[in-house]
Amino acid sequence: MRFSIVIPTYNRKDLLRRCLAAATNQDYPDYEVIVVDDGSTDGTGEMVRREFPRVRYIRQEPNRGPAAARNRGIEAATGEIIAFTDDDCVPPRTWIGSHIKYYNDQEVGCVGGIQLTRHPNFIEQFQIAHYLDVYTEFRRITRVEDVRGFGTNNLSVRSEVFDRAGFFDEAFLTGSDPEFTRRVAMVGYVLIRDPNLRVEHLKVDDWHSYLRTRFRRGCGSVLTDIKYHTLSIRRFLPLIDPQSAWQLWNNFREVRGPAYRKGDALSFWMLILLSRIADVMGRAYYFWKIGRNYQRHIYKHYP
Repeated sequence: MRFSIVIPTYNRKDLLRRCLAAATNQDYPDYEVIVVDDGSTDGTGEMVRREFPRVRYIRQEPNRGPAAARNRGIEAATGEIIAFTDDDCVPPRTWIGSHIKYYNDQEVGCVGGIQLTRHPNFIEQFQIAHYLDVYTEFRRITRVEDVRGFGTNNLSVRSEVFDRAGFFDEAFLTGSDPEFTRRVAMVGYVLIRDPNLRVEHLKVDDWHSYLRTRFRRGCGSVLTDIKYHTLSIRRFLPLIDPQSAWQLWNNFREVRGPAYRKGDALSFWMLILLSRIADVMGRAYYFWKIGRNYQRHIYKHYP
């Protein structure tokens, strides 16, 4: 079974170099690596051609975002299974084999794992806490309601799935991966979520970069709400669900472990509030910029 690895990138050639060193050193015999350069200006193309001549390099102009880059990679891929990781991730040497074993089952359309930072800081541990419950055990998912925690930093998809479920939605600034995996379940495929499928995340977030990510996720979330008719005024209010927040707090303390300090409580609850505000701001911004036209398009084609 042939395997294609698709890696979108934009102006992160040093991180990409480490990613490619691992991606091109897999212990699986039949695979290809495709880099889709989303309009980089830092010499990414020259680095890839010089240091990784066996990697297929595709450049798209102008910069169109990761969803469009992944779609270009899908179109170019020759594998029966197409896997995605990010340019700031390092997959282990056994990564392909760990994914591909699940595709002997013809019902399986998608397999996902987790990304972990080798030395997680406060922000990284906060993010891990969000998925501690999700990635505690192996799950074979058949219901749309259970599709959670799948990201294109560690995701593989049977190529025929794209014919039935479609490609990544390029209107999404970010967050196209959970919307795509939702569609995979909607058309009847089984999704596998395995906590033992791991890639190392090289980029360590700080408060600023994390809140920027939450803003961008809010941009994607509002399009998902529009697409599936779940948009409501509540989505634009900075309200915090007390039950979910308390569960997240317990998860965070478990993840933090011996590193937990008394001052962490104030930082945690401040980050909870700021995260929600960033999410709401992203929703409002993207609804005004894109969502209104997107809403008319979606309701016309998906009544």
